[in-house]
Amino acid sequence: MRDLITSRIIELIETRADKGLQTYGVTMDRDDLDLDAWFDHAIEEALDLAIYLMKIKTIANENNAQSR
Repeated sequence: MRDLITSRIIELIETRADKGLQTYGVTMDRDDLDLDAWFDHAIEEALDLAIYLMKIKTIANENNAQSR
């Protein structure tokens, strides 16, 4: 039996893989991208993550300032 966090992560990965297949018609087994394209995809995802984290931090800071 897995812990709840690990189970949730596995569920999210499976859901994301299903969505990717529906949206793009391919899986991660695809071989139509070269290494540079994979790096570009990863960089774009990392940049999106940075944006989301900055938004979350901004909201948390605003909430902390309001509760003082």
